[in-house]
Amino acid sequence: VTPAIAVLRLRNGAAEATVPLHANGFPYIIGRHQSSRGYCVTGQKDVEGQAVLDTAEPPGAVSFVSREHLVLESYDESTHQFRVNTAKGRNGTFSGGLRTADRFLLALNQDKHEAWLRLGGLEADGILDICVERV
Repeated sequence: VTPAIAVLRLRNGAAEATVPLHANGFPYIIGRHQSSRGYCVTGQKDVEGQAVLDTAEPPGAVSFVSREHLVLESYDESTHQFRVNTAKGRNGTFSGGLRTADRFLLALNQDKHEAWLRLGGLEADGILDICVERV
């Protein structure tokens, strides 16, 4: 197993989860779990996606996150940036309150207090926040 190059931190309300990102796992797809409970992170090497935060949502919660909402396509080790594609995220991806472009570069957070991306809208119960941090 190759060592993780970064950690994907996900949160929904007060609940948080982390998923290690490995260089040989790109692309990573982040979105709504097929069961409609919680979220899923699927890397290239995963036969089945890793379910996260599936017990954090109240019954009947409505999520605005698409099944393939955001894709971390690749990581450039020299610039410490991820190539991101959000074209399939119907309700938008936001950074600092502004909607992101469909494709952009995301810098690896150097500390634990950096910017989060908000998937699915700005304010609602069915929002997923993500942050990519250094291991």
